[in-house]
Amino acid sequence: MTTTTATPLADGWQACGCGEDKIPGLLARVGFYGTVGLGLAMLVVMIAAGWLLGAGVWLVRRRRDRSMPDEESGPGGLTGFTWTADEDHPTPVTAPPTPPAR
Repeated sequence: MTTTTATPLADGWQACGCGEDKIPGLLARVGFYGTVGLGLAMLVVMIAAGWLLGAGVWLVRRRRDRSMPDEESGPGGLTGFTWTADEDHPTPVTAPPTPPAR
């Protein structure tokens, strides 16, 4: 019968010979659910950062567009678009000719 004694590791954690020194440190410290929870929390933080970055860009572009006079701003959206009767039926698109067989 052998007894296992706890031996200190370099980082201060104790290994009881059960294989704890072979699993990743984060998993050993916080467990499976802690590791999964940390991964999900990181995902939520990245999504929130993306939304904040997108909102910031939208606000900057909106402020810039409002500060420019109408003469300097380019055409945007469908301004000046009118529908004419000859565009009711667009011309059919034909496929390019097929190359000859070899």
